[in-house]
Amino acid sequence: MGPSLDCVLRRSRLPPVDLEKEALKQPKLTKKKEKNVGTDLLEGKVGRIYMPKQKVDSVALAKPKGLKRERREAAAERKAAKQNAGAAAAGDDQSAKRQRAGAEDSSD
Repeated sequence: MGPSLDCVLRRSRLPPVDLEKEALKQPKLTKKKEKNVGTDLLEGKVGRIYMPKQKVDSVALAKPKGLKRERREAAAERKAAKQNAGAAAAGDDQSAKRQRAGAEDSSD
């Protein structure tokens, strides 16, 4: 049929009390309570985390592209106006030189 076993207790002496106490010692399984953690309706873990306050006034936000284009157009207009003013000033200098040269020629 199957194997047959004969179980026989061969040791009848008890161990010393301190050795038995140490051998039968069980670890303490007290679980430390977690702070700011709970469970929701579906037994999921829900906790609260702490983060420092954010400095919203110093956060670099993306600027709208429309403002960028307007700024670029304004800079181009200023540059064109400056070139026109420079050319007009240069033209005034040349016309003044011509007038002086003409005045000198007529006085001769």
